[in-house]
Amino acid sequence: MPVVVLTDDEWEEQRGELLKRLAPLLANTSNAANDVSSKLSAIVKAYPTSACTEALAQAIIDTIHSEPGAMEAVLQAVAPLLPEFDTTQIDWAGAEWKWRDVFTINYLELLETILFELQLHQKPRTHVCRDNQTLSCALLAGVMVKHGFMVPGSRTSALFALACVQTAKRGLEQVRAIALCLQLSAGGRGLVDLMEKERECGVEKVIEVLKKFKEEEYVTHPQGKELLEVGLIRALGCLRSDLSDERRTRLITRRRVFLVYTR
Repeated sequence: MPVVVLTDDEWEEQRGELLKRLAPLLANTSNAANDVSSKLSAIVKAYPTSACTEALAQAIIDTIHSEPGAMEAVLQAVAPLLPEFDTTQIDWAGAEWKWRDVFTINYLELLETILFELQLHQKPRTHVCRDNQTLSCALLAGVMVKHGFMVPGSRTSALFALACVQTAKRGLEQVRAIALCLQLSAGGRGLVDLMEKERECGVEKVIEVLKKFKEEEYVTHPQGKELLEVGLIRALGCLRSDLSDERRTRLITRRRVFLVYTR
């Protein structure tokens, strides 16, 4: 099958149209993940283009920001596409690439842009509120580690967690402290191991930083304070072994309550 090559106008039009189709589809993922996965597969087969990969990446981020509780179901629905289209060739910037590689690049670039606030003219996200994409994407980064979704993304998750650890009081400290706790509550020992591998920042360092956040009152948001306590418990649990399923369920519930509370 020949590779589809789009003009710039065709690419923009297709991306926009697919985004309109993909966003509501992913929004219903929690009800029937398998059904959504098969529908996603059909769309990718019908549109083997980089416009489709970018639209899908954007739809995932947008859906998870709007509905954090659907996060794991969304990833479970998307995950089967990666091996299914591993060998599918598409046009990207005038060259042939594997669909999976282009999607991975599109997705991680978008995630990194939000986490590290690299958008042009983006004001620092200093407020703890439901509209703060740093928080929803931080939780997403932790869940990605938990499920092993998109292995290259693990480094993105670890690097952002390390950036949170190094946060000084410059206006971002509360958001970064809460973001680190959200990542820890989902990524757990796997995330800490990645941080240690990347920059020798192990459990002891994480606990030290969380205690500093607490002692110096980086976090003033009521629910954020509770989440900071959860982060300390999670980090301390990593010293022994991973937490029990029961305690992990309680922590996951708390982080979701926090995101809903800030709506």
